[in-house]
Amino acid sequence: MGEHDLLDAECAALIGVLRERRRAGQALHAEARALAQRVALLQDEHQAHLAAQLAELRSLQERSAARLQSLQQRVNRDGVALQACGAQFDALRAVHARMAQELLAGLHVQAVHVELKRMQQECGNAWQRPLRLHRAFAALSERLHLRLSQAQRRCEDIHGVMTAGYAAINAAHGLTLTAEAPPALQPFIDELTVLSGAYARQMGPSHLLRLIRPGFQTRLVRQLQVRLVRLFHGATAELEGWSHALWTPAQARLDQSRDRLQHRHDAVQRVQQAADELQQRIVELEAQELLEQERFGHALRLLTRLEAVESGDRPKLQVRAA
Repeated sequence: MGEHDLLDAECAALIGVLRERRRAGQALHAEARALAQRVALLQDEHQAHLAAQLAELRSLQERSAARLQSLQQRVNRDGVALQACGAQFDALRAVHARMAQELLAGLHVQAVHVELKRMQQECGNAWQRPLRLHRAFAALSERLHLRLSQAQRRCEDIHGVMTAGYAAINAAHGLTLTAEAPPALQPFIDELTVLSGAYARQMGPSHLLRLIRPGFQTRLVRQLQVRLVRLFHGATAELEGWSHALWTPAQARLDQSRDRLQHRHDAVQRVQQAADELQQRIVELEAQELLEQERFGHALRLLTRLEAVESGDRPKLQVRAA
């Protein structure tokens, strides 16, 4: 029977009796037949136990394969959907980035410096400047008001594009994304109006004597520059915050979907690993089944020969009790 013990105590006792009767030269037929019957019974029990184990494992393997296939199909579908959703987000993000760049460029501090430099150029030389400053500042104020008004319209355009883009993504992927309403730039426009009125009075004909004083125009323009830079910097910061907030919920939802997909992929990998281990166990049990069949068959053949022999040397049974 080899190195593994497949027989029980009853078989071991019968083997002991066979050895004693053989040494005593007595007949072995009855004991050999009884041992053969016991070995055959044990073989049936072992085979039934292994067959039950294999049947259970194969049933589990079928269920595991069905679950693995279902999970894999779902992960594949979700992956394709997420890829399509990401492509739509990227296209919308590119449009938004271009429009936001145009929006912020019109209100950048550098644009204020450019407009102030243009005003100074329109004032002419030092002799012409006191007389032309009022008109040049009025033109500057009009251009700055126009920039803020254009920025408000561009905000509305961006909001419209984002709303339409989110609506398409929501319809395609079952999401509920919304575009945050743009901030109102009217407070900045009102502040610019008040500022323009105050400086227009200081640059008017009634203040001509002050304007021709050395250094007064320089200080006045410098003060104007500081206040305009602060005003437009505040408007730019407001719009930058809004532009960023447009993507915050969408990016969070996209990251969340990617995390869920990764978790599902990891789950598929764990199920696949369990399926591989299950297949390995089935292979081991099938090999064990064949090995036990061979060993039991060998034992039964020896017992059949022993039962048939009536005289001469008897073959030895190398079997250990369980």
